[in-house]
Amino acid sequence: MQGTVCCNAVTRPLSLLYALGFVTFLLLGIMQTAYGPAMPLFRARYGLSTEVVSLLASLHFLGGAAGTLLSAWLLPWLGLKRMLLTAGGTLVVGALTLAFAPVWPLAMVGALVGGVGLGLFSSGFNLAFANLGARAPLLLNLLNAVYSVGVILAPIVVWALTGVRGAVWPFALIGAALLLVTLALTRAEAPPAAPPVRTAASRAGVPLFALLFLLYVAMEAGVATWVTAHLRATHTAAQAAFLASLFGVGFAAGRFVGAPVAARLPGRTLVPAVLVLATLTLLAARVPTLAPFAYPLVGLLIGPVFPTALAWFGQLYSTRAAPYLLTAGSLGGALIQPVVGWFVARDGAGVIPTVLSVNALLATAVVAWIWWATRPATPGDVADLRA
Repeated sequence: MQGTVCCNAVTRPLSLLYALGFVTFLLLGIMQTAYGPAMPLFRARYGLSTEVVSLLASLHFLGGAAGTLLSAWLLPWLGLKRMLLTAGGTLVVGALTLAFAPVWPLAMVGALVGGVGLGLFSSGFNLAFANLGARAPLLLNLLNAVYSVGVILAPIVVWALTGVRGAVWPFALIGAALLLVTLALTRAEAPPAAPPVRTAASRAGVPLFALLFLLYVAMEAGVATWVTAHLRATHTAAQAAFLASLFGVGFAAGRFVGAPVAARLPGRTLVPAVLVLATLTLLAARVPTLAPFAYPLVGLLIGPVFPTALAWFGQLYSTRAAPYLLTAGSLGGALIQPVVGWFVARDGAGVIPTVLSVNALLATAVVAWIWWATRPATPGDVADLRA
């Protein structure tokens, strides 16, 4: 009954916060992906090579990981609303610095600062949505689906604004939009923390969830990064690029399709099921004739894993520990690249789906362990705890 009251008593300021979350994630998706399409613009502005200009994206991702980890410290100190306001201010400063930086070192500072703000924003809104109890799986999937829409829109936004003032306007307009979001956040209300569900052996689940996020993001980033290299072995460059893009389309569709499914199936059922199917699909990608169909299906399957697993965690534990999960995910995305690269250098591109399948199998094993460790407490479990 308490959970019903919590979910129904959503005030207008609280609704405003969630609405701003969707707007923010659309803008974050655009900004995070705009570095690639905008790279020629930065090259022209600063007269640098592609390799040097690509440091902007690296610094942005580094800042994002730092911001996510920093949120674990800021959240108890500032509270959710003030942390979101801090995130907004940081990201606006970073975006506008990047847009108008007259010299290259200042542009690098803007990318790093903007990344910190993005990490804080992403962590804060993910935690706010994870506190929504039974509605968290649905809304977290929609929130992250909107981010995927931003990823798709980014090249279009950069292209549309290229002729106006070069690299200035894409990031300047993102910064201006985020400034409006930050000002609107001052009128929003932070949600109360949802009470966790009583589970048996609950403490074991927290590090296991961190390991799951590390392995899952490693799988997601591994497929996204290496699918083109694998398909290039049996297709032309243009064909491989097109087929690889279908993974992104499938991934975005998976989050939209996964939203109503996650609202009906508990995370402890949905996440293990899709990871098993994703593992089998990645194994099928080892067959050259099946690979072009397997990768979009993998994207469709794994799309809802991240938001649904985060909602599952929020139903079991305090979401104040969630930033560590998100940081573990960032670490997984970084670690998988040299691992796959080492195998490719040794055995060729054909080994890519095998390595990714092993990664998916490990994630499946961890989620099975979580399923057991976080099973709902039975009367016998409670009696054992009292004893």
